[in-house]
Amino acid sequence: LYENNWEAVRDEAQKVMNLDVYDLYEAEVDSLKFEKVFWYENENNVEVIFDVQFGGPDSGEENSYQTYINSKANTVNPGFVRSNPTMYLVSKFERRDGLEPANDKDFSNRDYRFYSSIIYPGALYNGTTPGNLFQAGKTSLIQRKYAIENDELHLTARMGITNFILMRYADILLMYAEAQNEISGPDASVYTAVNRVRSRAGLL
Repeated sequence: LYENNWEAVRDEAQKVMNLDVYDLYEAEVDSLKFEKVFWYENENNVEVIFDVQFGGPDSGEENSYQTYINSKANTVNPGFVRSNPTMYLVSKFERRDGLEPANDKDFSNRDYRFYSSIIYPGALYNGTTPGNLFQAGKTSLIQRKYAIENDELHLTARMGITNFILMRYADILLMYAEAQNEISGPDASVYTAVNRVRSRAGLL
């Protein structure tokens, strides 16, 4: 993909799509369809193609990711809030009604994936509103994706057991769409692939 070898990307992506093994993970609640892909309870779901595996409780194979991303609002196992999303990233999450946000800090009615990915001022985290704890970050925003909010899932202070996903079926669909679009323009298969991802996000 990075070498602009569009035909090879399209063909390899198509091979994965034709396996009929992987698919987008579909939860029962629209607002959580994307978020649940990353939950510990749903590890190795139908969307995951390749991930870094961490062991379960008492395995001694935890990851320290929580140390760096978890909010200090997590009173049992607070993290260092080292992953601070930018306003540029926020701007990429469209409003579901198609309107432009009133301003940079208008977080209302965004793409559901926004609320699953970012903790913003006023958002609930682990049952509380972090409030001035955002001052610990550089952008007043905190990463939510992969953060474990339920304390009982921590093995030890600041440690987690959630697998880190490196490639999902959604990536394959978007790789196919990008490559095919470069080859022939936005044909029907390009729209189908992109719209599957957008539909799961509640944008269609």
